[in-house]
Amino acid sequence: MIKVSATSSLAGDSVQKTLLVKPEGDVQFSNKAVFVDLRNKKNFNTTIDLDMPNNIVQGSDKVEVSAVGDILGPSIPNLDRLIRMPFGCGEQNMLNFVPNIVVVEYLKNTNQLTPAIEVKALQYMETGYQQELTYRHSDGSFSAFGSSDPNGSTCIFFYM
Repeated sequence: MIKVSATSSLAGDSVQKTLLVKPEGDVQFSNKAVFVDLRNKKNFNTTIDLDMPNNIVQGSDKVEVSAVGDILGPSIPNLDRLIRMPFGCGEQNMLNFVPNIVVVEYLKNTNQLTPAIEVKALQYMETGYQQELTYRHSDGSFSAFGSSDPNGSTCIFFYM
């Protein structure tokens, strides 16, 4: 909350406003899956190394751990969490773009697609597509870094 006051010999006034403070930096996600098979033993121990970026904003790190008894169990009701804004170079952009298509198609075909999820996914896909067009070469091919790459990438071209 920020409060600003001004006074003079004739009058005074004050304004109080709520200020939304957003941390600097970009949100990054990482996943480390560990398959635990307890069919032939009763206990399981492991150590998981976390690779945090060197330039992490202090105090912004967050780790979530989940354990499920069914490999597909948490995936189906949480598919909307796979919808993300595409970002990065041409290759990274497509790797973040494609899950949006797959999730929308799955939810549509199973009658689970809500208007909110559809709008969000379509906005992200439009943004990702426009971003991908910046990596297009004059010959129609695409590459990870656009015109700074001498040749287009077959892999990225087929994604498009």
